[in-house]
Amino acid sequence: MASLGHHRGVAAAMGIPLRGFLAWWLRRSYYLLVMPRMAQRVRLVADWTIRVFFPPSLSKIDLDAEREMLLHYAAVGTLDAKAFATELKSDVGQKDTL
Repeated sequence: MASLGHHRGVAAAMGIPLRGFLAWWLRRSYYLLVMPRMAQRVRLVADWTIRVFFPPSLSKIDLDAEREMLLHYAAVGTLDAKAFATELKSDVGQKDTL
């Protein structure tokens, strides 16, 4: 079972391949059933219900603080600056050099 987002999923239930909304709903139902406590189940149902009416807002993730921290640690010799700068640059997708 896998959730693909936006009320879509894929699953194989008892050998029957499913996809779309039914597979997404089946995965969520199974996930809810394996929750250990009733309080967690109630919280999940409430969260899922709220997200139907109020989708999560999009926001920009700013990685400048992380970049400065990595450069600071690299300057004191704790980290390999070039390796982390290359990795951070590829993660952020920026073309400038650090």
